[in-house]
Amino acid sequence: MKKLTLLLLLVMPYTVLFAQKNSFYNRKKLPYVRNPQKIDMEEIDERPEDTRDTINYLYGTWEEGAAVLYNGDTLQELPSRFDLSWQQLTQRKEVAVGRTDSLVQKDTLYRTVDFRKIKSFYLDIETQEGFYERKHYVNGYAYRLEGVPVVGIFEVIEGGAYQLLAKIELKTVEPYVDQSNFNRRRRDPVPWREDEPLTRTRVRNYTLFISDPEGNIKKLGVGRRKLLPFFGELTEEVGIYIKKEKLSVRKKEDMINVIGFCNRIYSSFTHY
Repeated sequence: MKKLTLLLLLVMPYTVLFAQKNSFYNRKKLPYVRNPQKIDMEEIDERPEDTRDTINYLYGTWEEGAAVLYNGDTLQELPSRFDLSWQQLTQRKEVAVGRTDSLVQKDTLYRTVDFRKIKSFYLDIETQEGFYERKHYVNGYAYRLEGVPVVGIFEVIEGGAYQLLAKIELKTVEPYVDQSNFNRRRRDPVPWREDEPLTRTRVRNYTLFISDPEGNIKKLGVGRRKLLPFFGELTEEVGIYIKKEKLSVRKKEDMINVIGFCNRIYSSFTHY
């Protein structure tokens, strides 16, 4: 009995240490919310936090944007960036804190808001032609898929009572292995060259949905017969319109026209 007690006393410290180590490495890293150092504007993009892969962000650069929260508050228009991995919207603001000769010293403040608190937000994106296009995004929690709230961020492609939405997700893609290259003598596959190691990659995935005025959504990709009942009292008119215009319910451009038609009809009904 004494030997067993002595053995437990020897093993216990290592067990506690191992548990503490695991709990430390399992913690989720939280983003910073303030930069206490006074830095010049040119140095902001050199911060370690800005060196993450741009695939993690909705847009790799800071874009002017604002947001509406579920509690009714609004976030003013500031340079903003949405992190798809952490599902957070971060805004930054430069404030002057002093002057040395001709150099203005600035302090950069960061405000990070969890996406669960955000109802909607927009970003002004510069196009190749030099113009700005306002992109609108909404929280999927406002919608129901077969009666269940949806999780995730949606881009509003076509707005109105009926909407065309694109759910944006980051997905991990496993490396492709070509099994056709097979060494019959060694009887083992040789799928890649040694100087080309296989790595997992992250890609941005877009899934199209449509929504009705009650907040119900349906995933696109089904045939016309399965999709038309979703439009309720507009089913007959929408079916005639799709057939007349020779539209496909599987194409994004055609569904933009369909949703626009639905909103015109719905507006006429509500104002009748």
